[in-house]
Amino acid sequence: MTAKIIGLVTFDTIIESIFKLISINLRYHKNTCMKRYYFTMFALIIAAFMLSSSCKKANTGDGTAPEIIILGLNPLYWAAEVPYVDAGAEAFDIQSNGDTVDITSKIVVTNDVDVNVVGNYSVKYNVTDDSGLAAKEKVRKVTVVIGKK
Repeated sequence: MTAKIIGLVTFDTIIESIFKLISINLRYHKNTCMKRYYFTMFALIIAAFMLSSSCKKANTGDGTAPEIIILGLNPLYWAAEVPYVDAGAEAFDIQSNGDTVDITSKIVVTNDVDVNVVGNYSVKYNVTDDSGLAAKEKVRKVTVVIGKK
């Protein structure tokens, strides 16, 4: 059932009742114009029902770990002796009420890129939400290569 409650009746129950009423009228009504009207209403009710079902919150508690999204290229090739500027990452968490919250400011970045030495490096992103759940660590692979000066 959808969380949108009108009195003691949920939105889904109202949709189902209207759906039944329209389907009965479609079956027994002899007027073609009225059948088209009921058919259109029937289609709109189905669309509203599908929309209400797809909009349900995926998480009703704080049992889901946050998610980190790496911005920019991964893997990344960087020219040696050019100061490294990381594109960063974003982090989001689902709160106990089902709302999604931006927790990017809580990301901890570990960056071992040394632009003076050609080789492979990692930039690691970690974040923990307010309930103590940690996101799966995301890693950007950075390869420092000999570039044009």
